[in-house]
Order: sequence, then structure tokens, then C-alpha cells
Amino acid sequence: MTTEPASSGVRIFPPAIHLVAIAVGFLLQWAVPIPISGMLVPGVLLIAIALGVMAWTAILMSRAGTTPNPTKPTTAIVIRGPFRFTRNPMYLAWELIVVGVGLAARAPWVIVMAVPAACVTSRPVMD
Repeated sequence: MTTEPASSGVRIFPPAIHLVAIAVGFLLQWAVPIPISGMLVPGVLLIAIALGVMAWTAILMSRAGTTPNPTKPTTAIVIRGPFRFTRNPMYLAWELIVVGVGLAARAPWVIVMAVPAACVTSRPVMD
């Protein structure tokens, strides 16, 4: 008899990592300003793409009978849609949001913070 795990084993809620990265990026931009020319349109476009990927991923996961909530156990494996290209399209979408916010706000430090956010997400969250 197999029992389903009570949780997925995710130790850090991934969206929180990316929101902290954005906040730290803005703090760094305030403390050590780096000028960048207007990038509003590319930033907003990246955010829109990311939100589309998130919605698409959530729909596919729901149809497969599993949840997009990273703290809940996986009950089905999805291999269609964005899952053909990346193991975790939601995490990729969050990275796009961090970069998009940095571009739209003309805050290069936010863009830089996407790298540590990706590292933290890929290691402590998924190990």
C-alpha cells in the first residue's frame, strides 16, 4: 500500500524568492544607482509573456489532475506545452518577471538579482 506524501518537499515558496529578489534589486538600485535608458515596452512584454506561461502551465497541470502549487505533492507528470522545453515553466516565468520588472522600472540591479533567485530556486527549493 502506497501513501501519498503530505507535501512536495519544497522548503522555500518559490514566488517569495523572486519577490525578495525584486525588493533587494530595488534597494540596491536606490543605494548604488546604475542608469539605464527606457526599457518599458520590453519589460512589460516579458511580464506579459511570463503571465501567459504561468496561466498555460496552470491550465495544463489542472487538466492533468495535479496542482501548480509547489507546496502540494505532484499527482501527475505533464509533458505537453511549455513542459516540453523546461522542467519547471513556472520558475522560468518568475525569472522572466524579475527581468521584466527590472527593465520596465529601469533598475538594472533587479535584473542582476534574477541570477541569485534562479540559483536559490534551483537548489534549496528543489533538492
